[in-house]
Amino acid sequence: MGPPAGAPVWHPAAIGRDLHPEPPLDRRLPLSAPLDLPLTLRLMCLWGGTTWMQVDGDGAWYAARTRQGPATVRLTHGGDHLAAEAWGPGAAALLDEVPALVGLDRPPLAALSLDHPVLRDITRRHPGFRVGRSGRLYPRLVSAALAQKV
Repeated sequence: MGPPAGAPVWHPAAIGRDLHPEPPLDRRLPLSAPLDLPLTLRLMCLWGGTTWMQVDGDGAWYAARTRQGPATVRLTHGGDHLAAEAWGPGAAALLDEVPALVGLDRPPLAALSLDHPVLRDITRRHPGFRVGRSGRLYPRLVSAALAQKV
């Protein structure tokens, strides 16, 4: 049945907490070269369904713990820029990590002189592919261990 319409809903976990979330922090990162956001981020989800990253048709959601607290960021590709919106106590810190996460802190593979035929083939077939990094080893290890179904 539920509470009457208009009545506040209280939960024991909400006592003493501010239930009015802060507005998201946002950042736009200019793109000087193509970026294939889903392909770049799916490598971090290599071991199947992760709880800390979801890649969909419009972009990706990424959650992490920072020194300032937990945060979630929504990444969307906007043509000539990458848009990032972040929520949570660690939102500012997580926004600072976005360039490394999507590989914007390094030159794209297409800009490098590649001597290996496999790398040359990857850059030819996927010009927007980048190699990103999160700097967080523990979630990757847990995903790999669970994927083995030991």
